[in-house]
Amino acid sequence: MREPGKATEKAKELIKMGVAKARLLQPLEEIEIPVIPSCLVMGGGVVGISAALNLAEQGFEVHLVEKEGELGGTLLDVYKLFTTNEEASKLLGPFVQKVKDHSKIKTHLSTKVKDVSGFIGNFDATLDEDGKESKLKVGTIIVATGAEELKP
Repeated sequence: MREPGKATEKAKELIKMGVAKARLLQPLEEIEIPVIPSCLVMGGGVVGISAALNLAEQGFEVHLVEKEGELGGTLLDVYKLFTTNEEASKLLGPFVQKVKDHSKIKTHLSTKVKDVSGFIGNFDATLDEDGKESKLKVGTIIVATGAEELKP
């Protein structure tokens, strides 16, 4: 049953066949697809806010979706930050105000993403905002959801 010599010969033959096949391969044709210059950011916490501001500063249209009625995420439930002893609201306030003031950021509060379809550079998203559906066309999606504080 054990024949290492034959197994080695078979492996060598398989490698030779693979190399011979690879020599005949042609490169795939490159295609260019237009990309919609906007982004859907899911999650209105610190990471979502940071992503939205960064993209908006680069000139992209941003749709920031938050399921709760206000931006801030988990940081809304924190009084002081552990490492700096700084009040969370003092840190969060200016960022939220920047989002509200930025012309390139559209905030969707009390909203859930109901459906997403499409492909890279061209997504269709359906939002459910208090029972009212709306559709968006975006080129990219950033998922910034789900942070939880550590409970030892």
